[in-house]
Amino acid sequence: MDWTLLDLAYNTAKENGLPFKFHTFVWGNQSPAWLATLSADEQQVELEEFMTAVAERYSDIAIIDVVNEPLHAPPVYKEALGGDGATGWDRLLWPAAYG
Repeated sequence: MDWTLLDLAYNTAKENGLPFKFHTFVWGNQSPAWLATLSADEQQVELEEFMTAVAERYSDIAIIDVVNEPLHAPPVYKEALGGDGATGWDRLLWPAAYG
């Protein structure tokens, strides 16, 4: 994972006493193409790895958008998050339950 630009933004906020907002874990329009080539189980592993790495690296994030634009662009890894499930929106519940 390349943290260069995120480190820069995070450190700039911290050095200037500003809250840091992380945007976003789940965004259908913004995911690496290679993620679509994996099975749902493999995607879930990758998503957990990414979310854990962010939490460990930036332990005092003030604000985080977990899911962005869920109505307009479901991610290619929707099934890895629980798909539609019983609620029709289970994919939005998984990240909240994980964190």
